[in-house]
Amino acid sequence: MRGITAVLVTGFVVWGAAAADEADLLNAATLDALDAAKASLAQASKVEGVTRVGVATLENDPGNVTALVQSMLTKTAFDVVLTSDVDWGPLADEFVRQVKREDIILQETAHELRVQGVDALLFGTVEKADVEAIQESGQEGQRATVRLMLNLASLAEENPGSLLWSEQVEGAVEELTPLAPADRVAVFIVSHRFALIVLGAFLVFLLVVAAYRRAATPR
Repeated sequence: MRGITAVLVTGFVVWGAAAADEADLLNAATLDALDAAKASLAQASKVEGVTRVGVATLENDPGNVTALVQSMLTKTAFDVVLTSDVDWGPLADEFVRQVKREDIILQETAHELRVQGVDALLFGTVEKADVEAIQESGQEGQRATVRLMLNLASLAEENPGSLLWSEQVEGAVEELTPLAPADRVAVFIVSHRFALIVLGAFLVFLLVVAAYRRAATPR
């Protein structure tokens, strides 16, 4: 019983470590994508005059992508409204829903956000957040890929909801370690299995031909 318990505990520890590694890789890939977003924002001409930006909850956020977007914005020229500062998160999310529906109450919701000093709202979607196993050049490991669609909408009274900036950004991070010799052989066999099958069949054919000729040769 103790042995079984030890195996189970070991399994949970290993699984926990793998899950933590995947989370770290996804965070790194997200930061890579957000570096591209920050560079793009810095060159966007329509954001001039925008001072205070809020961030709505990103659709399909697997965990902390919205928080990382907020952190990215704090490293720009904008002041960032954090959801912990005021109780405005649901209002921001409602504004995003209205933008997508082109709802007639858009003006009213934008006004409420402006009262709280927000000039523009950043929203978007996590289109991809995956970790896949990879093998290449005698190495094995994981590749995390994160793709985001980000939009910055104006809250200006004359045209609330109009996009000031929109960008699809993607980040990828790999973690590789050298394959053990036995694993390299296994990978070679799997990756070249068709060629090895053809070669094996050809050798069998040669052996059959040789045996036939030997049997047919007069003694």
